[in-house]
Amino acid sequence: MADDEFDRVSEILFDGISSLSNLGSPGTLIPITEHTRAVLCSENFNNVIIAAARFGNGRCLVFAHNSYTEIFLDDETEDKDFIENCRQWLAQGHDAEFISINDIDSMDHVVHDGKILIWDGHYTKNDVFMSDLYSYLQKGSAIICGATTWGWLEQNEDKLLSDFPFAKFCDYIGVKLTADCIDSPNPISFQPELVEFKNVHHILHNLIQNPSNIKYLSIVAAAIKEVDNMLPGISVETLTNIVRHANHDVIPSSNIPIRDNSCREQSKGICSILCVLPGIKALGIKDFPGDFDYPPEIETNVECHIESNSSEWFSTGYYVAAGIPIQIDVLQRIGASGWLARIGCHSDDLESCDEFRRWSCISICKPLVGNYIRLSSAFGGLLFLESPKGEMNSITVHLHNVVVTPTYDLVDPNRAAKWEYQRQNTQGLWADIAGRHIVFNIPSKSVRHLDANELDQVLQFWDSIVLAHHELRGTEPTHRERIVCDEQPSIGYMHSGYPIVTHMNVSDPESEDFILNGKKLRENGAWGLFHEIGHNMQRDWWTYDGTDEVTTNIFTLHAMDTVCHHQVWIHSWLKDKISSTRKYIKNGSNFGEWKEDPGIALFIYAQLIREFGWGSFKAVFRQYEQDQPSLNSDQEKIDHWIETFSSQVEYNLVPLFKFWGFPISQSTIDSLNDLTIPNISDEFIKIAPERYQI
Repeated sequence: MADDEFDRVSEILFDGISSLSNLGSPGTLIPITEHTRAVLCSENFNNVIIAAARFGNGRCLVFAHNSYTEIFLDDETEDKDFIENCRQWLAQGHDAEFISINDIDSMDHVVHDGKILIWDGHYTKNDVFMSDLYSYLQKGSAIICGATTWGWLEQNEDKLLSDFPFAKFCDYIGVKLTADCIDSPNPISFQPELVEFKNVHHILHNLIQNPSNIKYLSIVAAAIKEVDNMLPGISVETLTNIVRHANHDVIPSSNIPIRDNSCREQSKGICSILCVLPGIKALGIKDFPGDFDYPPEIETNVECHIESNSSEWFSTGYYVAAGIPIQIDVLQRIGASGWLARIGCHSDDLESCDEFRRWSCISICKPLVGNYIRLSSAFGGLLFLESPKGEMNSITVHLHNVVVTPTYDLVDPNRAAKWEYQRQNTQGLWADIAGRHIVFNIPSKSVRHLDANELDQVLQFWDSIVLAHHELRGTEPTHRERIVCDEQPSIGYMHSGYPIVTHMNVSDPESEDFILNGKKLRENGAWGLFHEIGHNMQRDWWTYDGTDEVTTNIFTLHAMDTVCHHQVWIHSWLKDKISSTRKYIKNGSNFGEWKEDPGIALFIYAQLIREFGWGSFKAVFRQYEQDQPSLNSDQEKIDHWIETFSSQVEYNLVPLFKFWGFPISQSTIDSLNDLTIPNISDEFIKIAPERYQI
C-alpha cells in the first residue's frame, strides 16, 4: 500500500460519513510507528479512538472499545455506510465477508480467502494462534479488532497493562493501548483537523524541525508516558537534542514558577522525555529535589531483602544519583508477582496544576519483571521497592550504581549505632526516617543534627498519633503511613493518600512546624498532618456530602485530646468558628450552608464528644466495621449514623440533628421514639432552644 493512500485512510473510511455512534466510554490508542495512522479522534487530537495499521501486506483496524467489533456482525447497525467503507478498504477492493474469531481456538479453522476477521480482544488466544494470525496478516489478509482496556484493568486489579494479551498484539503492529477512559459525545463527529497527525513517528520528525510546537511535543510526551520506554525507531540522540534545545522559560524553579500555559505544556513535554532518557540530568534539579556538589561515592552489587504483607513502599537504604543509570538484579521472589522499583519519593504529578515550581513528574516507577531491570532518573531520588498485595511477599535483589542514604528505623534494634555512622558518613540527599507505623521522607540535611534518642522520642510520638487514629476507628495498622515533603503538592497545602504530601516548611529544623521537633509537637500537636492521616482513616459509610473535610477532624480532635491533651471544646480551631456558627443557627440552620463550612459542621460532632465521650465514637465506629452496611445514598448514611449513635448512647439524638438542620427520614424518627431525648443546653442550643425538639 502506497504511503499517499495510507495517509488518506481516515478520509477513505469516513467518505460520505460525518460521525460514528458512541457505543460506550472508549479508551484511547496511540499509533506509534510509520506503519500506523490515526483514523478517528474525539474532541482532542490525543484521543485516538480508531487506528489503522499495515502489517506486511495485511491491513488492520483497531478500536478503543470492544463493542465496535460487534457492529460488523450486526445487520441492524446504524453505521452501515461506515462498515461498508471499512469492508472496501480492508479487502482492498475484493469481495469479503466478516467472520468472528472470538470462539475459534486455531487459525487452521479459518478460511483464508474472502474473509475479514473480527476479534474482540477480551477473548484471549494462545501463542500458536497468534503466530499463525501474524502469518495470516502478513500474506495480505485483514482484521478488525478492539478492546476496552480500562474495563480489563478494572476486572484485573492485580495486573498491569503489559499483562493484557491483546495489548501485546497491538504493540506488535505498532499501536499502543492506554488505560484512559474518555467521555465522548454521541455520535462522535469525524473531525479531519484532529487526525492531521498521522502517528508519533511522523510527529517526532516534525518536532525536530519545530521543537517549540506545543501540539507536537504534547503528542510525543503522551506517547512516551504510555510506552514507558523509548519509542520504536527513535534514537536517544534525537530526544536528547530536543531536551537540550528547550528554552529556559520551560525549566521550573521555586523562585520563578512557570505560570504561562504554553510554557507549562512545553515543560510537561520535556519532562516526559527526560523520564525515559538514560544518563541525562535535568536542568534545575539543584533547586529541587537537589543534586550533589561533588560526584558521590557509588556502591555496586549490594544486597537488599524485603518482606511484606501489604502494598507499600520499602526503602532500600540507597539513593539514585541523577543521570547515573542503575541496575537491579532479582535474585529471589516469594509470593505474589507485581513488585515495582521506584526512584524518587515525590510521586505527585503536577500535570493539572496552574503553575510548576518543580518538574511536573519526577518519580520513576517500573515493574520488576524478569531477572533484572535497568533504570535511570534525570532527577535522582530515594530508591524504593514497592510490594504487591498479598499476605506474605518477599524479594531479594542486588543493586548496582547506588549511593548510601541516611535511614532510621524504630524497629531496628541496632538503629542507634547505625545512625551515628550514617548521619555523618552517608551522602544520599534524602532520608527515610521510620517509626513502627509511619515514615518520613525529608532532605538528609534536615535530620543529620538529630541523635538517635531524639529520633526515638519523636517517632514514638508519631506512632502514637497513628495508633490513636486506629484505636478510635477500631482497626489495626496494616502498613506504615508515609509523609513526603515536596516543593509543590499536587493539590492544596498538603493532601492525604499514600504518601501524604506536605510542603517543605515542615522539613526546616528552624521552623516552628518542623515535623521532627518532638517538644513542639507534644505542646502544640500538628493539626494539618493529623487531619491528613485522618483522611486516610475515613470510611464511606459515615462520610457523606459535605463531610469530607469534617469526619476526618473527628480523628484530629481525638489525637489532639488523647495524645497532646488539648481539650476538644476549647481547641483554637473550633473557637475561631464560634462566631460564624452562632450566625448559622440564628439564620435558621440551613443544611445546605452546613455542608459548605467544615468549621460549622464539626460542632455537632464536638457536642457528641463532649456529651457522650470518646468511648461512644469508638463503639459506633466498631459497629460500622463489624456490620459494613450497604448504604446507597447520603440520606441513608445520615439516617444510619443517627440511628447507630442513638442506639449506642441510648438517647434519641433526632432533636440534636434536626437542630443543626439535618434532613431525617420519618422512618428514622419513628424508630427512635422510645428513647429519651438527652438534656443538652450549651451556648448553641440556647440560641434557639425551641428548635431542639422532635
